[in-house]
Amino acid sequence: MNARVVVVFASRRGSTERLATAAAVGAVEMRGEIRLRLLPDSASDLPPEGAYLAKEYVPPRDADAAWADALILLLPNWLDAASPDLDRWFTSLDAVRQSDRWRLRAAAVIAPDATRAAVEPRLAALGLSIIPPPTTVASPEDARMFGRATGCFAGDA
Repeated sequence: MNARVVVVFASRRGSTERLATAAAVGAVEMRGEIRLRLLPDSASDLPPEGAYLAKEYVPPRDADAAWADALILLLPNWLDAASPDLDRWFTSLDAVRQSDRWRLRAAAVIAPDATRAAVEPRLAALGLSIIPPPTTVASPEDARMFGRATGCFAGDA
């Protein structure tokens, strides 16, 4: 069975977007279907070099958790794990989990260590198996390989 992977990321200038795109490519290489979603950033205006992001991507939707087998979450250095935008998204995920539409089974997080350590327990509390990164994900190639592993895991689960 082909895995369905939703890739959710936060980005202001495009660097995390590049990692998200690479992770999505990795999932597709494992015959996965993907959706790319931009986590809203209500705390600031996007800089000019990142203004295209809000035009190119939609925010995560409840339907994504009902559609996907796995989640890849990419969070940049500037995003606090306790941000209101991230908290609203987790609240939305929990509401879907409590419905009969929940499909998600696994999650992978690409983020600074402290952020990942704060976010992974929240995902586990939703009943998701956490897919640990094999190494530090510092380049698009690392992200692509992690996306491949996530797509493979989700397809087998």
